[in-house]
Amino acid sequence: MPTEWGTFNPRAEFGKAIVALGEKEPNCMVLSADLARTCNTVDFSDAFPQRFLNVGICEQNMVGMSAGLAFEGKVPIVSSISPFIYMRACEQVRTDVCYNKLKVIFVSIMSGISGAPLGSTHYGTEDLAVMRSFPNMTVLQPSNARQVRQAVFEAYDAAGPVYIRLGSGLEPDVPSASQGALVGNSIHLRQGSDVSILATGYMVHKALHAAEKLEAAGISTGVWDFPSIKPIDASAVRKAVGGSSNEVKLMVSLEEHNLFGGFGGAVAEELSEVRTSVPLLRIALPDVFVGVGDREGLLKQQRLDTESIVERIKERI
Repeated sequence: MPTEWGTFNPRAEFGKAIVALGEKEPNCMVLSADLARTCNTVDFSDAFPQRFLNVGICEQNMVGMSAGLAFEGKVPIVSSISPFIYMRACEQVRTDVCYNKLKVIFVSIMSGISGAPLGSTHYGTEDLAVMRSFPNMTVLQPSNARQVRQAVFEAYDAAGPVYIRLGSGLEPDVPSASQGALVGNSIHLRQGSDVSILATGYMVHKALHAAEKLEAAGISTGVWDFPSIKPIDASAVRKAVGGSSNEVKLMVSLEEHNLFGGFGGAVAEELSEVRTSVPLLRIALPDVFVGVGDREGLLKQQRLDTESIVERIKERI
């Protein structure tokens, strides 16, 4: 039987984290585009009504307002459904916030296809490609409850803007061996000498389950959790390849994002700087608009369930 863990709700953890942050930091503010219940910012609005702004359904204005608040010394937390931040307010994120290196925290929910069954209008499948391309932006994707809370506090301490990518609904609360900083770091969860799986966010638990199945088939598989997409832990990518005399047979990147420009792209960029013959298998959502359905059913349809991940690695290795 595969290892099982408890579950956590990313939105609930985010809601608790911002209340705790608000109690500690009086300059912290929260902005909502009429999605306080959806994004779980209601408790913050009740605790700190003077520091909560519901701007209505006008995300571009919300990001512009956050830039103005940041110029005045406040630290705004902007929360919304993923595509409403990185697509609808893309220009404001880039030009108002990133260009001026302002301290604004963007928290998206429904990243990947966790917004199922609402369809492509509510899926966040291109956000890593967009957000990590902006200068000064830090991009984080927690994989468990502790990392969600930690990401919020680290984002507050960051020098510039931060994008935190969260899912929607209950997710496996996978273990995290490290208590260190998230930004720029990764967590080595499992040792392996044949295959190295580098995963992020919701796909970390699938990487661990796939590693167990591969191990049972005689394929030694290591797993890394990458909560920091930008800056990426370049040293961990190199370590995952192995030394010159004991390189793995295959590197794998695993993410709930479009194949182009996401976490796998960041890993490929780092590997291009390494003198190695180890191939990289990028497992991600294909270059299509994923249809309507439940999250796990759609992942299986796109060959991102555990069994399909194992099959794809076996085929490649």
